[in-house]
Amino acid sequence: MRFGEGLAFVEKDATGQATAVISTTGQRYAADLFVVGIGVQPNVEIAVEAELEVDNGIVVDKHLRTCDPQIFALGDCASFPTGSTRMRLESVQNATDQGKHVAREILGIQDPYTVTPWFWSTQGRYRLQMTGIIHPDDEITVIGNPEAKKFSVLAFRDGELVGAESVNQPADQTIVRRMFTENIPLHLHQAQDACFDLRSHLKNAISPAAQVA
Repeated sequence: MRFGEGLAFVEKDATGQATAVISTTGQRYAADLFVVGIGVQPNVEIAVEAELEVDNGIVVDKHLRTCDPQIFALGDCASFPTGSTRMRLESVQNATDQGKHVAREILGIQDPYTVTPWFWSTQGRYRLQMTGIIHPDDEITVIGNPEAKKFSVLAFRDGELVGAESVNQPADQTIVRRMFTENIPLHLHQAQDACFDLRSHLKNAISPAAQVA
């Protein structure tokens, strides 16, 4: 895995078979197999035929209903509101949680969909996990031990925790997801304290009743 590099040129042999790539930094990488990731586009043909609103996916409201109140959309193809923007997520967690939410809506339990998204991937010896949606201009602070490849990056927007990305720190992700689920705040200045400990922060924030339980 190489970060900070782009594709500049693909070398081919006399038969036209790709044999290597030249990166934007000038490095040459020989390869036997090439996999090209070009992104995905949602399949919205059925929605168009049904005259539903589409915009980078099937547009739904905070209850995951389309412009036709009898039709729901969920998962990779659904564009749903989050804050002042909209998003479409391609993940197992998102599809599963939205499916559960739609089932509750059909049963008459009508609450807005507000589940915090989370993602994971295992790359060799590294377990990568993410909670929340982090923007490039969010403020970040790092906890853990980057040199040991066990750390988390906490992201803050307007001083409030909005997401976390972790390498080999599953416990941090469990804590962050619980904090989002239970609306337990974490401020940037708290995380930047030299003595800050994520587990202790959660423990101190839990109500006395919860601690007894």
